[in-house]
Amino acid sequence: MRDFLYEYAHEMSSGDAGVDQLNIARLGMQPEYWALVDYLVEKGVLNEEEFAGFLGRHFKAQVEAAARVAREQGSE
Repeated sequence: MRDFLYEYAHEMSSGDAGVDQLNIARLGMQPEYWALVDYLVEKGVLNEEEFAGFLGRHFKAQVEAAARVAREQGSE
């Protein structure tokens, strides 16, 4: 088993170092989640690299949504 969080940190980057650190810490505390990821990879159902890219897009979207809300609240 490889260290998914280490191997794919670049692909999962949100572009915000603070958010990335929080995401890594949060994901690192979920052993059941990683057991499921490992299981799906072993069964050939999940491609780790594609999944890391998916997580990265999701994390970027979260950062963009928070920035958009902050801009909208700041303009009011």
